[in-house]
Amino acid sequence: MGENSLFTIGKITGVHGVKGYLKIRSFSDSPESFKPGNSILLARSGIKAVSGTSVRQDAFKKDKGAISISSAYSARDDSKAGKWYEIERVAPNKKGLLLLLKGVDRNIAESLVGDELLIPRDALPSLEDDTYYWQDLIGISVVDIQAGYIGTIDHVIQTGSNDVFVVADHNRETLVPAIKNVVKQVDLERGEMRVELPDGLME
Repeated sequence: MGENSLFTIGKITGVHGVKGYLKIRSFSDSPESFKPGNSILLARSGIKAVSGTSVRQDAFKKDKGAISISSAYSARDDSKAGKWYEIERVAPNKKGLLLLLKGVDRNIAESLVGDELLIPRDALPSLEDDTYYWQDLIGISVVDIQAGYIGTIDHVIQTGSNDVFVVADHNRETLVPAIKNVVKQVDLERGEMRVELPDGLME
């Protein structure tokens, strides 16, 4: 993932009123992402997705049991596939947010429906200690304390109780629950997660 990576924080679902307000389905829990004065990139959905899967904010926090995930970001490496705008106003809406962008009137707004909203990596909200973005965990090695190397994290599945890392090694996939009793250590510098899998979880 390059330093210029962009993260999707929402999608334009429609327009509102005559001034050009955009209806936004937000993927972010943080209101800071949509603060007036911030710059965002609007790009057509699906352009150069890095992993092809959603990545989640607050993926794993060591002092939690089951991890509740509500923020989704997908990552890209291309900043030339859209246009940058400055947020002028933001307001709550029943199904998300309303955004007014500088230079965007009703006619322009209608042409933007379906676009995704992206921000650079350095504009993402800061996380608490021992909390990680999903994208930082995708691709790192997973090592079981007893069995050794299992594979690398390919993507994440949301479930009703806790989320699950899909760890791939050639043609084998292992499902690793994102809970503190299983995930013992995350070392992003080494690119490694150490786990203690319950009996019978590995084939």
